Amino acid sequence: MEKILITGAAGQLGTDLALYIQKRRPAARILLTDIRPEAPQDLADFRYQPLDVNDWPAFEQVLADFAPTEIYHLAALLSGTAEKNPELAWQLNVQTQKHLFDVCVQTLPGVKVFFPSSIAVFGPGAGKFARQQAYLDPTSMYGVTKVAGEQLGNYYHFKHGLDVRSLRFPGLISSKAMPGGGTTDYSVEIYHVAQQQDSYTCYLRDETPMPFLYMPDAMQAIEKLMAAPAPALTVRTSYNIHGFSATPKDFAASIAEAQGRPFELLSHPDFRQAIADSWPAELEDDAARKDWDWQPDFNLKAVTADMLVAVGEAKQTV
Repeated sequence: MEKILITGAAGQLGTDLALYIQKRRPAARILLTDIRPEAPQDLADFRYQPLDVNDWPAFEQVLADFAPTEIYHLAALLSGTAEKNPELAWQLNVQTQKHLFDVCVQTLPGVKVFFPSSIAVFGPGAGKFARQQAYLDPTSMYGVTKVAGEQLGNYYHFKHGLDVRSLRFPGLISSKAMPGGGTTDYSVEIYHVAQQQDSYTCYLRDETPMPFLYMPDAMQAIEKLMAAPAPALTVRTSYNIHGFSATPKDFAASIAEAQGRPFELLSHPDFRQAIADSWPAELEDDAARKDWDWQPDFNLKAVTADMLVAVGEAKQTV
């Protein structure tokens, strides 16, 4: 029986992933965990267990009791929050991930482990077009932790045979859950603001280009990667995947076009501007395309059309 454990399940990525797996694999047993005492409304139908993964004995007990065949380890501190609390970011994003790998090697033979990496692993050395094997010189604590996590995954695969798989996500856009402290959060917030206002104030400069990915594309990427036969995988750190590149100004123009009325973008850059400036504007994803047939379906225009409808419907049901 497929037994799937998702940590950090109440976050932006976890909410969509839980619903996606439930729909695509209805026979699987799914256990969701998160630090929140109760599951959010969207996940109310799932088996849910509150868990602080930094409480290692409690985490170990969950792993022992449930004995998952697949683990989606999403619990992490994101870029903006990690910069404010680097000690917690290191503990959660690196030390707890390493502990999970140790437990898997010791007690869960054959388990597949997925964890998300990020464009935060890149820094000025990667340039604005980041290749799969680009030099990694992150300038944020989040990026430092993700580089460490990637290398841990690579090490545990080759040293211990652990089946670790990962994706370097660009900014993720979803209508189901608000983001949780990342540098690309504006790409979701702007659609919510557009439902009620004719302007949005962004914490980045209007001409800051970054790569993005719509959540349905992220879901099919995870599914394809996890379904790929192990011998086909040539990357055991983390695969680059790319959806489209855009600036805050591009998002505002796309919303104005879709709504048929002016939508103004205001810019008041904060500390996240320096993080965004260090990241690439586009990712080379040839390895993902070759190894497991990766290809995105959504560009900015398609994302805007879908997001405005989905966010609007969600607000009407609240």
